[in-house]
Amino acid sequence: MTDTSADSSPEEHDDDEPHFLADPDVAGAFERMLDEFSRETDRGSILIAADTVSAHLERIILALAPETFTAKRVKGLLNYPGPLSTFAARADIAFMAGFIGENAHRSIDLLRGLRNKAAHSQGAFSLADHRKILRGICDLGPGTAAGVNRFAVELILRSVVDRLLGRGVELEAEIGSNPFASPSDIIDELSARPEHMKLLEDRLPRMELAFGIWILLGLITHQKKAMVAKRLGTAAKDDLSSGETS
Repeated sequence: MTDTSADSSPEEHDDDEPHFLADPDVAGAFERMLDEFSRETDRGSILIAADTVSAHLERIILALAPETFTAKRVKGLLNYPGPLSTFAARADIAFMAGFIGENAHRSIDLLRGLRNKAAHSQGAFSLADHRKILRGICDLGPGTAAGVNRFAVELILRSVVDRLLGRGVELEAEIGSNPFASPSDIIDELSARPEHMKLLEDRLPRMELAFGIWILLGLITHQKKAMVAKRLGTAAKDDLSSGETS
């Protein structure tokens, strides 16, 4: 089975249809992850990421369940101790039913395994020690893992540069000189201070995780919308055929 949603592009959407990464639920989850991951440990970040994806799987199962199943019945399956109350069961049934593609399912499997490592490890947990797995989580299509790394680096540097540009203006007012007058001045200063670069490097895996989960949620939501639209289109055709033959 192939993950056709990973091959879609913005040009394939209707002009009135926002890009799947701009979906309010997806964009909102991404903003929350950026905020929470900036304050969380690596262990906390991976647990939050897994809970976020599990919640989105719950939504897609609710949206795409057979119409003969009432919402109450589906909720009974999803809520503990129902058979779909676990992250693994939701991912597997969504894949088996065609609600998510192969790339998304593989990514979720890796995320789930890393979540279990984080939850059950007794010592310190560092995402940097699991770079290969993290890259696999972000590998949702051609070039996505490399793109995630690039975007995460750019976001971290941009946030630091913006903050220090503002601080430079304050310093100039206080001491008459501005050591952070331009982005290049800031990059030079950071490069000369390995301890500061180390702090930025420590943030990078969490930012990569946030970007990877953002894309994963986008693919899940895009596939859900495509399936809902297909069902509605099929129902409309059936109604039209029924009217023509009556």
